[in-house]
Amino acid sequence: MPKLPLTQKLVSKAIDAKREAEVRDASTPGLMLRVRASGAWTWSLRVTLKYRDYRRDLGDDWTLDEARKIVSEVNGMERWTRFDTITEEARWTDWLGRKRARRSGEVYVAPPPPPEPATGQTWRDAQAAWIVDFRERRRETTAYGYDMALKVAEFVPLHDRVVSRVTRIDVSEVVAAIAKRGAERQAELSAHACRKMFEWLGMDAQTRKYGVAPGIMKDLQAPERRESETDDENEKASTHVPDGAEIGAILRWLREDHGLERDRLAGLLLLYTAQRRRAVACARQGDFRDVDGVPCWLIPPMHRKSASILKRKGKAVHAHVVPLPPAALAVVQRAKEVAEKDEWLFPGVRPRRADAPVSHMHPSLITHLYKKIPGSEAKPHDVRRAFGTTYKKLAKLSLSDVKLILDHSEDTDPDDVTVKHYTFDPRLPEKTPIMAGWCAWVDDQAG
Repeated sequence: MPKLPLTQKLVSKAIDAKREAEVRDASTPGLMLRVRASGAWTWSLRVTLKYRDYRRDLGDDWTLDEARKIVSEVNGMERWTRFDTITEEARWTDWLGRKRARRSGEVYVAPPPPPEPATGQTWRDAQAAWIVDFRERRRETTAYGYDMALKVAEFVPLHDRVVSRVTRIDVSEVVAAIAKRGAERQAELSAHACRKMFEWLGMDAQTRKYGVAPGIMKDLQAPERRESETDDENEKASTHVPDGAEIGAILRWLREDHGLERDRLAGLLLLYTAQRRRAVACARQGDFRDVDGVPCWLIPPMHRKSASILKRKGKAVHAHVVPLPPAALAVVQRAKEVAEKDEWLFPGVRPRRADAPVSHMHPSLITHLYKKIPGSEAKPHDVRRAFGTTYKKLAKLSLSDVKLILDHSEDTDPDDVTVKHYTFDPRLPEKTPIMAGWCAWVDDQAG
C-alpha cells in the first residue's frame, strides 16, 4: 500500500480486508499498522538504531491518536534512553505496561522476572572463568591486576547478579562511583578490565553458557579525569632517575652476601643489563648462549612489554639480543651454578597457586630486594631510567643507541616488511660497545 497519513477509515478498511499488509503512517515516522490474513492486527514501531533495524509491537488496544502519541514519545527520547528502551525487550514491556496502567488509572504491577539460570552464570563465576582463560594467554600479573580491579568494593553488589542481565549503565554507575572517590586511574583500569571480560563472554563459544550479547560493553568508558595543579608535580615525584652515586650504592650492596643468593644475582643481572624485572625473573638457562661468538642473552617477546603487545597484534617480533660484558656474564655463570640443572636461571621455591607447578622466581621479589638497599630510593625500573638518562648524557649516546638496549622496537619500524621477514641482524657491533661502556661505568660508581 502507498505510504499515506493514516485515518480511522483507512485503518478500518485494512483490518476488514483480512489480507497481509503493513500500512505506514506518513505523519508519524516509525508508526505502522500490521494486519494478518487471520484478521489479527497490531500497531507496530519500527526504528533504526546504530545501523540496525528494530521492531516493537504496541498491541491492538490503542486508538490511532494514542499510537501516534506513543511513537512520537519514543522518537523524542534521548539517544541512549531510546536505545535501551528499544533493544532490551524487558524494558520495552515495562515501559509500555506503565502506559497502559496510567491510561486505565490502575496501579502498574511489573511481570515477575524469569527464573534465575543455573549456578555458574553469575558475575562472580563468569569472572572466575574468564580469569582462568586469560591467565593462560597473558601475563599472570596482568591477569591478577584485572581480577583485582573487578573486586573493589563498588563492584561487590554485581558479583551475585546474573551476568547476562548486567547492563552497560549498571557498570558505568559503578565505574563513576570509583572515580568519584578519587581513584581515577582505578576507574579506568576497572572499565578496561570489564570490557575485556565481556568481550570474552560475548564470544560465540561462551554465548550458550552466559547469554551475553557481543559488544554490550564496547562503549564503556571511565569519566574524564579532573585537572589538578599538582598533577605535574606528582608525576615528577613518581619518576626517579638514579645518579651515579646511587647506582654505586646499589652495586656495593648487591655484591655483599645477605643470605639471598638467588635474589642478589637477579638484582645484579638487572643492574648490569638494564632489562625489565620480568625478563630477569623469567629467564631460562637456555636463553644465554653465544651469537656470532659473543656471549648474549636472547629475551623472547613474551617477556618484553612492547614486543608482547606487537606479537598479539600479529606482528613478526624476534628475540631481543643483549650482549653480555664480562661482569654480566660472570653473574649468569654464578646463577647457573646456584640453579644447577633447573630450567630457569632463577627457579622458584614454591608454586604461586595450589594447582600450578613450581616455575621461576616472582618478579616482585626483585622489587622487594631493591627496597632493602640503604642509600637508594631506586626501584628496578629506575635502573632503565639511569641508563636512558644519566648514562646517556655522560656517554653521549643517541636516542637510537638507547633504544637498541632498552628494546623499544630497537629503533626499527615493526611494520617494515624487510625487518619482519628478511632482516634478523642482532646488531651486535653496535650493541656490544654500548653494553661494555654501561657495565664499566656501573663498576666505576661502586669505587
